[in-house]
Amino acid sequence: MRRLVDDMLSLAREDSAAQAERAEVSTEDLAREASGSGPWEVEVQVDNPGRVRCDERLVVSVLESLVLNAVRHGAEPVTIEVDGSEIRVCDRGPGSPEEILADGPRRFRSIGPTGGSGLGLVIAQRRLERTGGTLGFGDRGEGRGGEGEPQGAVVSVRLDPAG
Repeated sequence: MRRLVDDMLSLAREDSAAQAERAEVSTEDLAREASGSGPWEVEVQVDNPGRVRCDERLVVSVLESLVLNAVRHGAEPVTIEVDGSEIRVCDRGPGSPEEILADGPRRFRSIGPTGGSGLGLVIAQRRLERTGGTLGFGDRGEGRGGEGEPQGAVVSVRLDPAG
């Protein structure tokens, strides 16, 4: 119950918050800061380094939340991939729920067997909107564990390129 109340308060703050202050920052730095912030093992893969304009604090907070979701609901290894102005959090679990792939996150819609409030991804989405970013949802593809099964979930954070 406490977690639900905390999530509701966070969402209320995000809904009423003004546009965030933005500065130029490296996407690799954002990914590395988020990867080292918790008790988890996360590898950072930099395919194409990039520079973006965003609120660093908000984006790192979003990435940390996405990593925590991947650890809780996916399977290891969890990776953060950097490709220019896009940062992807990937796992090797069962993939993204169909509801997320179709509609994105929605308030108070519990998805999957965990019984969560459904607010965590909505909060992340609001934080990114405040700093000019967007969230995207997908799966790694087919092949693991049998034909047609996903190889894991992919959540993409897309930010405004600097420049």
